[in-house]
Amino acid sequence: MYIKIIKNVALIMIGIIFLSYNISAQLNYKANIFKNHNQTIKFAGMNWQIKDSAGSPGPNYWSNSSQNVWVDSLGYLHLKINKINNKWYCSEIISDKKMDYGEYTFSINSDVTLIDPNAVVGLFLYQNDNHEIDIEFSRWGTKLNNLCWYSIQPLNSHRQSSFALENHLISTTHKIIWSKKNINFQSYSGDYSTIDSSNYIIGNWIYSGLHNPVPDSIRLHINFWLMNGLPPSNQKDMELIIKAVKILPYIKGISTK
Repeated sequence: MYIKIIKNVALIMIGIIFLSYNISAQLNYKANIFKNHNQTIKFAGMNWQIKDSAGSPGPNYWSNSSQNVWVDSLGYLHLKINKINNKWYCSEIISDKKMDYGEYTFSINSDVTLIDPNAVVGLFLYQNDNHEIDIEFSRWGTKLNNLCWYSIQPLNSHRQSSFALENHLISTTHKIIWSKKNINFQSYSGDYSTIDSSNYIIGNWIYSGLHNPVPDSIRLHINFWLMNGLPPSNQKDMELIIKAVKILPYIKGISTK
């Protein structure tokens, strides 16, 4: 009988040890997977936090590895979607600095018309899901969808505009001109430093509704991710190159044109 009791006690102790180990492992997993923005990078004269977590948007895995996010010798930002150990990892950077009304110009040195239908490029000002200003490039899983999307969150048909892009645009420039009066979205073919006339414009939309966010805790984000966490349809890694981000403060009578 004593042997049986000792065996039962031993089994209970083993169970407790296993349970403790399992709980500890889960806590360590969560601590590692859900730690956010624990590494910084300098780009466009600003410090940015690099997202390192599992979760939205997507949901996806996000990596702060130098294989996913880096700045090259020319000062260009590189964001990658890549497969590591049978998991697809995405990339996002978030400005340390809070943003205000102004003109935000993004110069893209990649042909966004070639991205996979399941991929999404985001250039956006974000506080939370109800205070967000987006420029996104995605076909949302369908090759025939428009590629460029201007959006104000929370989203509805009156707070979004989209258009197609011509194939093989080696570089493009995109602007968010954000003022108290309205939000002006603009897209151009070519590099912003060479834009000198409206002949280069390929997209434009002005939002003047009630969901124009007020500057509070809004930060600038750039990301490259997979819709619904779906892998690229061709199972290939992808890379996005951002040549520059330029921010000009809002000047009444100029930035709302």
